[in-house]
Amino acid sequence: MQERPSRPTDPQPFRFGATHVAECLADVHFPQDREGLLRHARTRGAAADVLEFLSRLPDWRYESLDQVLGTANTLEEAA
Repeated sequence: MQERPSRPTDPQPFRFGATHVAECLADVHFPQDREGLLRHARTRGAAADVLEFLSRLPDWRYESLDQVLGTANTLEEAA
């Protein structure tokens, strides 16, 4: 009998750190909502995994990069 994994395998945890998100949003002007962050990241040529992460953010109004990164840490820990 196979052991059941201790953590779910789907969805996959994000394979990047907060540094990648920060690089893509370095010059964004806050406040921004999720769609604004996505638009900005696309114009900066963000990798697909960063765009996927941003698309999973709660649809909030983000007042700072620190707030986005705090949410990123929470989502990564939950994954």
